[in-house]
Amino acid sequence: MKSWKIGKFFGITLELHWTTILFLVFLVVLSPIYSYIFLILFIIISLHELSHSVVAKHYNVKVSKIILLPIGGMAVMQEERLKPKVEFLMSIAGPLFNFLFAGVVLAVASTGVLPVYNLSAWDAMTNGKIPLEFVGYTISTLFWLNWILGAFNMFIPAIPMDGGRAFRAILAMIWGYVKATRIAAITSKIITALMFLIAIFSFNIILLLVSVFIFLGANAEIEQAVNISAMTRIDMKKLIKRRSVKLKKNATVLDAIAAMRRLNVTQVFVGDYKHAVMIDDISRVNKNNWKNTLAIQLAKEVRPARLGSRPDVIMQLFTSQDIDILPVTNGKRVVGFVERDNLEKAVRVARTVMG
Repeated sequence: MKSWKIGKFFGITLELHWTTILFLVFLVVLSPIYSYIFLILFIIISLHELSHSVVAKHYNVKVSKIILLPIGGMAVMQEERLKPKVEFLMSIAGPLFNFLFAGVVLAVASTGVLPVYNLSAWDAMTNGKIPLEFVGYTISTLFWLNWILGAFNMFIPAIPMDGGRAFRAILAMIWGYVKATRIAAITSKIITALMFLIAIFSFNIILLLVSVFIFLGANAEIEQAVNISAMTRIDMKKLIKRRSVKLKKNATVLDAIAAMRRLNVTQVFVGDYKHAVMIDDISRVNKNNWKNTLAIQLAKEVRPARLGSRPDVIMQLFTSQDIDILPVTNGKRVVGFVERDNLEKAVRVARTVMG
């Protein structure tokens, strides 16, 4: 999933997905007013997603980054499998923020201190006309966008929308995570099919794009649920190796590539087991500089897994850090290593056994 970092807030990295940029270009072509609306929407979505993360932090769920998509965002967490109660509260936090924001805007507007456009602002959003009272237009736009975003996310029970996740959390309290995800995903596809038909017959391109996004999101959720279910059958102790490649702190890039070739690995640790160099990092360095460049200069800091961690938590550590070998600690020292390739093979075997 290609995305670009745009900033860091409350310790959480915000990234912009490529489809969001594509969507912005599409709106610019349609009308400048839509670009302004999208800018406001972008800010609102960012705050919406941060609201989810605040609740996550309250329940000690670590959020490493948020990827902003055209109709929402996706939080990348260390804990992929949340307790139903926590997932429910996290899911409704975003829409509740939007409703609260809309209420504050409405309260400000009701004082009459600032000029506000009501229906005319809504008309401007749909036909591209810009009211003269720019402040009034902005206030009305803030109200409508917060209300629409909150209602759209809360009251459509389709994954990956917030309403779909809340719906899945309620089902998980009764039937468990995997079955709940399957039911929620089927419901999402039915809703998506209806949205797709409406979009086709009404020639609504935006609704068409939204339906495709939800369909893909529902498929991804099923895939993730099956993988997590398969991981419960994996004995992580059997995948832990006792040794890995560690170079001296003064090792050069040439030393690192030589070790990789000799041992047929794509990652080596440098100095300690907290810093690792990947083959992709080396590929960005000119070959003529390999001998004179220290490997530690290319190293990334690695967050280890705790001994006894669930396979899905370990897989998330691999994904969030984009590494191939993960050190495992008992809280005091490194006791072994897990290779991403071996874990992925174990998941495929477990899925095959599940049928």
